[in-house]
Amino acid sequence: MCFGDITSLKKLHLVSWDNVCLPKQKGGLGIPSIATIQHAFNCSVIQRMYNCPSPLSTWLSAQYISPWKPTTHKDSKFWINVCKTAASIKMKFKFVITPNAPISVRWDHWCSNITLAEYVGGVSLDCFIFPYLKNYISNYNWVFNNNTPQILKNAVSSFKILESEGSCLLWKDCAHPKFRDYIKDFYSDLPDSNWHNFIWHKKSMLKHSVYVWLALVGGLKTQDALRLRNINVSVNCSFCYSAPETVNHLFFDCPYSFTILSSLIPGTMNFLLRPTIMQLFHWMETEFSGSQNTLNFYLLAVCTLIYQIWRERNNRRFGSDVRSASSLKFFVKKVVISRVCKWRNFDELLENF
Repeated sequence: MCFGDITSLKKLHLVSWDNVCLPKQKGGLGIPSIATIQHAFNCSVIQRMYNCPSPLSTWLSAQYISPWKPTTHKDSKFWINVCKTAASIKMKFKFVITPNAPISVRWDHWCSNITLAEYVGGVSLDCFIFPYLKNYISNYNWVFNNNTPQILKNAVSSFKILESEGSCLLWKDCAHPKFRDYIKDFYSDLPDSNWHNFIWHKKSMLKHSVYVWLALVGGLKTQDALRLRNINVSVNCSFCYSAPETVNHLFFDCPYSFTILSSLIPGTMNFLLRPTIMQLFHWMETEFSGSQNTLNFYLLAVCTLIYQIWRERNNRRFGSDVRSASSLKFFVKKVVISRVCKWRNFDELLENF
């Protein structure tokens, strides 16, 4: 492959990988990125270090004491990465004190979500010669050295020791989080999209939904998108030959696509102007609000139609197959019926379809 071919391939990637890797409810395809997986893995390492006795957790505790302890130049890249993750999500981890908990006296935020030094206002902690709280617990009671200042005794004694051997580190008040919980947290600051439930509903077909997603995020290689990247293609729509090809024209401003849509869903004839995909979805959400099953049925039908229209467009541009609007409508109905034949109230759904 020559350099020019590589450059052309890069131009054809219309959706950034960062957007692809977003969760579905955030507007992506839900494919975890390397950074997301690394974040989740680091969180699980931290969780296992405190809650799951194992050779790994024992070694990490002995070698590093705490992921919230400042790193040094001698620490491994792996551990430095874990510590960066720990610092960024510190407040999402909460400690509860158990008799054998490997909680660091100095570095962990076990005192009402702050460290002991912060809790007592900078009093020296040199009297704590052992690194872990479990070294100062006996029979569910606190045990201190004779040289421990009274202010520290009072501060530490105010925290209750649980009479159990359960988890000492909680993730958002959960003792046993799943790997997917950490992945979900990675994108928690991003707002949800207002259309993900239209294409990723319970009855959706993956292949069709992916193409609808591409249409909504600008990922379809329509002529306007290609020309923006200096790729010369035919301008006019492959169906009506009278208007420039854009996503909004194909779905559903073009007479060809709107004819099929209006015959499948007669209520769309009431639009003053021909709808875009999003306008159609929002109208359907209101029109079929009385039954989620009915809404899912028509969402499936629209997603199938969008996919088949795009296939028909490509067949006309790059092949020799041409189907009329009535033929494509028949094929869409056939695909939808084969998909929903096992749904509840199947007969009722097909009455007006």
